[in-house]
Amino acid sequence: MTLDGRKLISTTSHMILITNMPFLGPHFQISPNVSFRDGRLDVFTFSDMSKLDMLAYVLRPDGGTLEDAGIHHCRARHVAVVSKPRMPVLADGVPLGQGSLSVHIHPRALPVMAGTKLTGNLATTGLNNPKSNPDE
Repeated sequence: MTLDGRKLISTTSHMILITNMPFLGPHFQISPNVSFRDGRLDVFTFSDMSKLDMLAYVLRPDGGTLEDAGIHHCRARHVAVVSKPRMPVLADGVPLGQGSLSVHIHPRALPVMAGTKLTGNLATTGLNNPKSNPDE
């Protein structure tokens, strides 16, 4: 695995998780240190863990964070993964094939609107520019 074209990580791992959000599903918090605002991807490698250890982690009733000596966390803007042997690649549970993958973050590429209940701001704050009229 290569991070930002420089840092090379060689590991044996059952799973590599690349994310930009702190939760998987509604209740499983990956880490309180994951932020979609920092412009970086969070990369977790699950090394030195058996498949049974990983399963036990997923099935924890407290939905705790990923804190274990076998789980390594790093951050990067670009992640390139080469797996030998070729392993399945999934994105949000959708199979994308097998083998290598390259992931790059595009900060602020997706505009999202949310109401005051979530943000404390009006949903249209910053979206309406009084000097521009889309009908002109």
